[in-house]
Amino acid sequence: MSKLKFLPPMLAEICLPRQVQRRPEPDLVMDRDDQVTAYQEAGDNTGGMFAVHLFHAAHMTQTIYGARSVIDLACGPGDLLMLMAQIHPTVRFVGVDLSAPMLEAAERSRKALGLENVTFMQQDITDLDRDSLGKFDAVTSTMAAHHLPTVGHLERFFAQVQAIADSSGRVYIADLLRPKRKHTLDFMVRSSLDVQSKTFSEDYRNSMAAAFVGSDFRRLQSQYLPYCKYNTTFPAKLFMILKSQSRQIPNALRRVFVDKRSGLSPRLRQDLDDLRMFFTLGGLRPDAFA
Repeated sequence: MSKLKFLPPMLAEICLPRQVQRRPEPDLVMDRDDQVTAYQEAGDNTGGMFAVHLFHAAHMTQTIYGARSVIDLACGPGDLLMLMAQIHPTVRFVGVDLSAPMLEAAERSRKALGLENVTFMQQDITDLDRDSLGKFDAVTSTMAAHHLPTVGHLERFFAQVQAIADSSGRVYIADLLRPKRKHTLDFMVRSSLDVQSKTFSEDYRNSMAAAFVGSDFRRLQSQYLPYCKYNTTFPAKLFMILKSQSRQIPNALRRVFVDKRSGLSPRLRQDLDDLRMFFTLGGLRPDAFA
C-alpha cells in the first residue's frame, strides 16, 4: 500500500493540538483466556506482531550483544523473548510478568520449542524482588509500560531498570506513544485489522489510549537512565525506543535478521520496512537489516 496512506494522520499529529487524553487500560493485568490466546497468535511466525518482534529483536540484539544474562520485564506470553533465545542460544533469559496465565502460556511455548535458556517468574515490574532474581547483564522491555496505571508507576518501573542495569549499562525499552488525535488512533487500528484478531485490535486501541507521552519518558530517562538515547518514529511520534549504546554484531548474526526478513510474507515485510523507515528518519541507527 502506498506510503501516502500515512500522510493524513501524520499531518494531524504534527499540526493539530492534543485531543486524546490518557485513559488507563481497562485490564491492568492481561489474564483473560481470550487475551492470552490473542497475544500468542499475534506474536507467532505468521501473526501480525511478528514483524514488530523481529524489528525489536534486531535492535535489541545490537544493544545487548555480549551479555550473558538478560531479564525481560513484562514479557507477556514470551514470543519476543523466545525469538531472542533462539537467536542467542548461549545467553540466559528470564521473563518476568504479573499475569500467571501469560506465564503459563509462555512456559508451554518454551517446552514446545525445546528452549533450555529461558525461564519465567511472576513478579511486579514496579516492585521486583531482586534478591530472588539475581544479577543480569542487560534489561529489556517492549510494548509493556503503557499497561502501568499512572506516571508514578512508570517512575517506579524506571527505578527498577536503573537498579538492574547499574553495573552493565545495557538497556532496551520500547513502547507506544499516545497519539494526539482520535483519527490517528482509528487509523492505526484499521491498518492492522487484516492481520490481527478482534480481541487484539480492541486491546491495541486501549493500549494506544493508555500510552504515555514523550515528555514522560524523556523526564524519567534524564533522571534514571541518562546514558540511554531516546528515539521516536518521525515525523509522527507514535512509537519510542529508549536504549543504551549499540554494539557491532558479527556478520553471521546480521545475516540471521536479513534472512528472517526475506522469509516474511509481503504484508509483514512491509510492516517491518515501515517501522525501519520511520525509526531511521527519527535517528535510530544502525539498521541490522541493511
